[in-house]
Amino acid sequence: MSASRERNPMIEIENRHLDYYCGQHDMALIATVDGVHSGTLRYVVYEGEPSVSMIKVRKSMRKQGIGTALVVALQREYPDVAIKFGYLTEDGAALLKSIDWNVVVNEEHEAAATSLARIEAKLRNYAERAEKVIGASQAEKDAFRDEVSDWSDLHDQADRLRQIVNSTPSAFRFVVTNQSPETPVSKLSM
Repeated sequence: MSASRERNPMIEIENRHLDYYCGQHDMALIATVDGVHSGTLRYVVYEGEPSVSMIKVRKSMRKQGIGTALVVALQREYPDVAIKFGYLTEDGAALLKSIDWNVVVNEEHEAAATSLARIEAKLRNYAERAEKVIGASQAEKDAFRDEVSDWSDLHDQADRLRQIVNSTPSAFRFVVTNQSPETPVSKLSM
């Protein structure tokens, strides 16, 4: 095996600030091995949340942990934020699949989904009972109307909860950052 194909090369990573526009910081993590540019992870930070737009590792240096080191370095920069990844190529999907993740349940999403299920069950029950009350006496209809006085409010609550469930992730994935402890990430260029 040649030296350039070494499994765990000493990877240095530099974080560069490339540009700023309307609250968005354009950034790049640059990986070098023995002084040779080996890979780049481009990302933007908007409102404190990093979003990866591109990861590229030199073909001759792939499968040496450089892509993983770049992703780990980014998570170290933002330890309490789930990193967003854009559309993935086949290689990008394989890279992310090879990384260890700590999955944290999104409590807001889970609470909304649980409440929504409970409300939808109640609304189904109301609808089934409404079908049966059609031929009932006026007194039974009045009693039913009093029992389901919250029907409209429940529909409104269900709509708000559906919005939360449909617009938030069910879980957040954080990269396990102890995968490449030897990777220095201390350089920062502005």
